[in-house]
Amino acid sequence: MISVLAIDDDEDIRFILEVVLNQSNTYTCRTADDRKTGESLAIALRPDAILLDVILGKDRGEDVLKTLRKNPVTKAIPIIFLTGKSGPEEQERLLGLGARGIITKPFDPEKLTAHLDSILR
Repeated sequence: MISVLAIDDDEDIRFILEVVLNQSNTYTCRTADDRKTGESLAIALRPDAILLDVILGKDRGEDVLKTLRKNPVTKAIPIIFLTGKSGPEEQERLLGLGARGIITKPFDPEKLTAHLDSILR
């Protein structure tokens, strides 16, 4: 099983990610609703991948990515941004920060695991 930590301030998104991934035969998912909790869980759980919202309330996902990259425990964990901005410039910028991939919101829950598979290969 591939463990995923989803960090998103939107309760509905967290719920969908948790249900879809935990019902799959490939993934398990834990969630966090803010930066502090997400960073703490990333260190404690050492997930195989992190789904990270670009905008976490008053925090920015890219700042979380930078913090996780500085920590030896979390620096190699693949981070996939979740974003409502789907423009090529924004996607290029996020990938340039070191993200492994991007999933745009809204996403199709039925295609989520296949999308994750393609990013994590």
